[in-house]
Amino acid sequence: MSDADDWRRVAGLRWHAQGYASVHGDLLARMRAIDARFVQWAQAEAATDYQFAGLMPLSDLRRAQYLQGFPHLAVFPATLAPDPSRLRGVAATSTTTDTLDLPFATTCDSILPPAACFGVYAALRDTSLHAPHIATTCCTCYRNEAGVAWLRRQRSFAMRELVCVGTREEVQAFLARNRERVDAFAKALGLDAHWEMATDPFFEAERDPRQLAQRLDPLKHELRLHGGLALCSVNDHRNFFGEGFGIDRDGMPAHSGCVAFGLERWLYACIDAFGDDCRAWPALDAIA
Repeated sequence: MSDADDWRRVAGLRWHAQGYASVHGDLLARMRAIDARFVQWAQAEAATDYQFAGLMPLSDLRRAQYLQGFPHLAVFPATLAPDPSRLRGVAATSTTTDTLDLPFATTCDSILPPAACFGVYAALRDTSLHAPHIATTCCTCYRNEAGVAWLRRQRSFAMRELVCVGTREEVQAFLARNRERVDAFAKALGLDAHWEMATDPFFEAERDPRQLAQRLDPLKHELRLHGGLALCSVNDHRNFFGEGFGIDRDGMPAHSGCVAFGLERWLYACIDAFGDDCRAWPALDAIA
């Protein structure tokens, strides 16, 4: 499906040109049913379920070195400088325009979460594990994406993640198991998707040694729909987050890996494959 106004044909969907979607009714029920399948896999792993706040401390992202690699994608919770005259100006201007020139406060201590898994590593910071820790979480994530497209590339989107923190062998086995689950589910749905090696969109990638490392030893694989849309990513972080967050596994920096799902992207894949009326889609409970 092309963009233009194609989204208007889809009952239960409202697209906001700023780069995010609202979903309701039967379509929302379908998105929840898709997510429920991912939750089943987490339950099969005996995963701990986490719910995090809608903001993250910048101190957590500093440990993850996120702003070193992705400052162009960061979205911050802007607050207004507490100047009465400027606040009155904003209040008055807001009645006549849909955009604002804001007099921001000069400091910021939080960020809107760019990925769901960061909260798990922060929750485990400065701990020693004597068994693998498997977790799942779902949250609204925010990225300052260029070239937004409905349900495919959004500035605000829902992300479900399954995360494993443990030894290298434990993480690799976890990623392999769940990649097989994803592959079987996509094939059972009849989606035209395939796995590809991928790299992260680093800022000034040609200068970032992590980009070269990913190309030489790929640690990220994506399940891509025809046309290149990534429905799922399988990521081996090695001991990067273990070192950054001070997480040990039997006295050594822990390895970690995650399997990430963009829920709106799975909706798009189903719309693309099965049509605009989600009531005519295959019943998920009938798919093994």
